[in-house]
Amino acid sequence: MTSTFANTPHPNPPNLTSTFTNKRRPHPRPTPGLELRDDRIVIGPLWPESLGGLAFPFRYRGHRLRLSVRGRGATLSAEPGDAPPVQVECRGAQQTLVAGGTVRFSR
Repeated sequence: MTSTFANTPHPNPPNLTSTFTNKRRPHPRPTPGLELRDDRIVIGPLWPESLGGLAFPFRYRGHRLRLSVRGRGATLSAEPGDAPPVQVECRGAQQTLVAGGTVRFSR
């Protein structure tokens, strides 16, 4: 059995080039910008204010952490414990996060 549609061209084919190259999107996709590089946490949030804030927990080298982002700003908090300090970087600025501490990066 053959399909009558198999060789029929689509009347309005999708423009995959613009879909996959992001030509129609005026802004980059929203992202919390979390990366784990070498021995540090790197954050570079790009989260639209119109979406409100985004927060989520994760674990890193014995720390129980919570990352909150809004716009280009970020706050990273660690629960109390005995994990060693970790370096946190955001757009070139570095801070040290200790167990039970918080680091903030402004927009």
